[in-house]
Amino acid sequence: MIDALSLVGRSLRDLWEEFAFLMVLNVLWSLSVLLAIWPWFVLRLPWPLVLALSLLLAVPLPIISAGICFVANQVTRGIAVGWPAFGTGVRRHWRKSLVVALINLFMLFFIATNLRFYALVLKGSWTNWALGIWLVLAVYWLLTQIFWFPMILELESEKVLLGLRNALAMVIITPGFSLTLAAVMLLLGVVCTVLTVPAVLFLASLFLLIANHATRSRLAHVQKKPYHPGMQEDR
Repeated sequence: MIDALSLVGRSLRDLWEEFAFLMVLNVLWSLSVLLAIWPWFVLRLPWPLVLALSLLLAVPLPIISAGICFVANQVTRGIAVGWPAFGTGVRRHWRKSLVVALINLFMLFFIATNLRFYALVLKGSWTNWALGIWLVLAVYWLLTQIFWFPMILELESEKVLLGLRNALAMVIITPGFSLTLAAVMLLLGVVCTVLTVPAVLFLASLFLLIANHATRSRLAHVQKKPYHPGMQEDR
């Protein structure tokens, strides 16, 4: 728990040191979110058409997220960042970001379908157990997201599925750390929602800084090495 809180504090310091650039990137990310959701508020079309259009317009979102995640990774290593770093992240990882997004969409649909099935379709006392299992799996998948893309950046091969496997294992290896970190991020998200626009301008960048620090620190923990934030290390 102390490790998780210290990494959040370190991420806040990194955010402050690179505030101007990370805020610009966060605004870009926020605009990509608005681009994806505006059809739901503006268009009066059947929901399947609105959903299809929204998914199409959401394509830039994972790509921009990958670029910001790469920038955040560089920041955690103590490397100076700017638009070239963002461009490098987008150029190197846009395909991987789309693959990650597609897998997440499939898992979201799969988990949501099963939750709906056991909650509304089937009736019986045993369905509560099945519903509980699927809720646990949903939380497990959400925790995995903290480590997944940062893990890809830490691998020499930078393979998506290998990063996913390692992220799934990381949650199991460090459950207390992962749950504490997720709780803190949820709390930050709630606070930012209450504070509305000003806080939203840096939330995504802060979360990606936390995720990269968390991934790098847990890798060091597994390898029984000390973690030194802001220091470049061989992958």
